Amino acid sequence: SYINTSIVSGYYYWVSCIGTTAPTSVSTYCGWENEYSNDIFGLLDKVKLSKWYINASVTVTDPVEYYSTYTGTSDSVTVALTAVGCTDVSFSSLYDIASVNGISNYTGTDEQNTILLNLLKAGTLVIPNNDVLVDTDITYPTITVTSNSNLTVVFTVTDDIEVASVTDNGTELGVLDSYAITGSEGDVHVIIATDINGNSTTKSISIQKESVSTDTTTSSSDYDDGDALTLLNANIYPSPLSEFSQGTVTGTYYCWSSRIENNRIKITNKKSYCGIAGLIVGWVDVSEIGKTISTEVQTFKQGDSVTLSNVGLYENSSTNTITKTITGMFFISGYKAINSKVSITENSSDVGIESKIYGWINLSDI
Repeated sequence: SYINTSIVSGYYYWVSCIGTTAPTSVSTYCGWENEYSNDIFGLLDKVKLSKWYINASVTVTDPVEYYSTYTGTSDSVTVALTAVGCTDVSFSSLYDIASVNGISNYTGTDEQNTILLNLLKAGTLVIPNNDVLVDTDITYPTITVTSNSNLTVVFTVTDDIEVASVTDNGTELGVLDSYAITGSEGDVHVIIATDINGNSTTKSISIQKESVSTDTTTSSSDYDDGDALTLLNANIYPSPLSEFSQGTVTGTYYCWSSRIENNRIKITNKKSYCGIAGLIVGWVDVSEIGKTISTEVQTFKQGDSVTLSNVGLYENSSTNTITKTITGMFFISGYKAINSKVSITENSSDVGIESKIYGWINLSDI
């Protein structure tokens, strides 16, 4: 057999010829497939091996995929991502998205979120590889730190699925449920747990002198999914780690999930929204829950009707300039107060639609 180079001139060749010896160097071949390998963990059959040749004139790039262009009017990057089909808008997901789009040390600041939103509006927001490859129907191993004290970290690996191997910085630990590692303060151990199907979870664990948990995710016995939560001017955050509040909320909200992270919990404004991705108001500090609401303060929620008399109307939540005074019945449009103001609309059917907002009023005027 031979290759008719006059027909395929200008192309590089990948030759499959099992049982032969691959050439040591070539000028036109890209790869030479010549033998079967030993078994590879997670695959039932043997796989073929190819020898690849380096050629300075060949450039291989990973395919880049972009989120669909966002054409809405929301200023929230999480709302915009949800609108284009992103099912995970958690802080860890936003961190991954920011990383592949040139934003290092993502913390959820307004400036960083604006950059992401502008890229999404331009149709140039890159989808991270894990968004493309991870199958949400697959259950992955869970690595949980149970204690971290005296320079020894104890962690466990979930036992609800069969785990095939656990490694610590590349060293095989075995297939036990619980493990202990020791080291010097500041040492970081990269733990990888792999199930029998080859699905892996990676977690970084830092060695500490004092008893400091490296896993801030816990289950609270005080709050269950769907529990009603009373809030009074509680700061609302876009993530459990964000330093900057997006505003305050007052009234009855609901526990979206019982999971607590960094002493914050996810909330939503309707009980039916609990557990549904994308229908999250934000994160609040657990310490804000249950504060007594003065009888002199009337609380409202999205969709409530309010009767106003000669109340000042503002163009947005940040201005202090009154555009006009209004009288009559209106409806609370927003689900949270910003700068002690809340958005209103003239019709109940327009509640929650940004383009239908009539204006903003002070909470104290209600």
